[in-house]
Amino acid sequence: MLELKQISKIFSGPQGPVRVLSESCLSVKPGEFVAVHGPSGCGKSTMLLIAGGLLAPGKGKVLIDGQDPYKMAPNQRCGFRAGKLGFVFQQFHLVPYLTVLENVLTIATVNRIENPSRRAKELISHFSLDHRMNHLPSQLSTGERQRVALARALFNNPKLILADEPTGNLDEKNAAMVFEYLAEFTANGGAVLVVTHDVKAAKYAHRTVHLKDGKVVQES
Repeated sequence: MLELKQISKIFSGPQGPVRVLSESCLSVKPGEFVAVHGPSGCGKSTMLLIAGGLLAPGKGKVLIDGQDPYKMAPNQRCGFRAGKLGFVFQQFHLVPYLTVLENVLTIATVNRIENPSRRAKELISHFSLDHRMNHLPSQLSTGERQRVALARALFNNPKLILADEPTGNLDEKNAAMVFEYLAEFTANGGAVLVVTHDVKAAKYAHRTVHLKDGKVVQES
């Protein structure tokens, strides 16, 4: 589902070039949950952005379901992401003036799904948020906000979910709930790539990848 081949990325810094990733390789198969661990600044988030078609690598190749998003025109790449990928972030990125239902439905603006309102309500119910459907994000607990973000990520029936520190703001109970939902997604054939400091991710992941100084140094 996802292949990163010899990925390198260098950013310009005030004191010269900063190499963030160096010839890193990673693959995720359908039905597989892969967690990427590593210290701050090792390149985890950069790897996730590159994997999601959001940041072009300096060198190397990215294949998502056999296609290279960086060979597509920007508008084509946007549509490709909307059809194939779901994103979950630590800060949730919910639209503050939209209700729970409206936040989940935002994906319908870029991806056509038959009866989108029914699909959104089914997901909201799946995440036990029926009673919050018409609430704004500011009226939700932190755990509820992350569940809304998960519902939104699943709206377009993605093949791959990419999650950046999805439990970073959650207590232990809500963190376990997020990982359980992601594990459920892979049990149904989806693929998951999570970058996280949370060591408990290893309990749910099929493989754990360790990143250090921009390189994959260990897999378990």
